[in-house]
Amino acid sequence: MNKRIIDYVFLLKKKCLMEEGEIGREVGLSPSEMNCIEAIGPGESISGNTLSERMGLSPSRGSRVIDHLILKGLIAREVDPSDRRVVDITLTDRGAHVKERVEKAKRACEAKITAQMKSEQIEQIKQGLRVLVDVL
Repeated sequence: MNKRIIDYVFLLKKKCLMEEGEIGREVGLSPSEMNCIEAIGPGESISGNTLSERMGLSPSRGSRVIDHLILKGLIAREVDPSDRRVVDITLTDRGAHVKERVEKAKRACEAKITAQMKSEQIEQIKQGLRVLVDVL
């Protein structure tokens, strides 16, 4: 059977989701929660709407993910005293630690992927993936 590009994209997606699920189980987060943690930079303070946009979620869905992470003590919500409609989200110390654990797991996964490749092959794959992301 002759596979199409989309077949490989879906297969890669499936394998990546399995890897993401493994990392999520390791740190106790759902994929949406991991996405949220990864969307906040270290020491960054951003609005809930901006965070939802970065996660690719609607503001209401993003708000639910944020609420779950607040309950887990991984992010904090601060209301602007001068305008109660403005809410800033930051990582807690615990959230920053979890973010680093996720990044460490991602680095290990990438090392597993690239272990048998030459640097030229890695660059070719990166370029091909950039093209796919830009097209989609």
